[in-house]
Amino acid sequence: MASTSEGAAKLLDLEGRPIAPGSPYVAQQRQANGDIIAYRRTQQDIEVLVGRLREAGVVETRFLDAAAWMNGSCSMSNGQCGGDCPSGQFCKKVFTTGGFETCVCSNS
Repeated sequence: MASTSEGAAKLLDLEGRPIAPGSPYVAQQRQANGDIIAYRRTQQDIEVLVGRLREAGVVETRFLDAAAWMNGSCSMSNGQCGGDCPSGQFCKKVFTTGGFETCVCSNS
């Protein structure tokens, strides 16, 4: 997975195919070359994501629960958070070990 000649990062699916701008996904992981792997809300992507989070040493249970990923209120698009959180909360970007980013409902 090489970056473009201009050095701009590519947003890619698990197979290394480009993802259309504006497509929703639940988490992303920056690669050493700057490209970004997007994990969509599909069973296959979630299984791979949870496995990679475990391999990276993430131990927080909310990140290792496949059902939570499938039913989460927040998503990402173009690296930004969005979604429908309970009243008084909003989607907030969080970072984990291994270069992963995701969005969760938060009060702050």
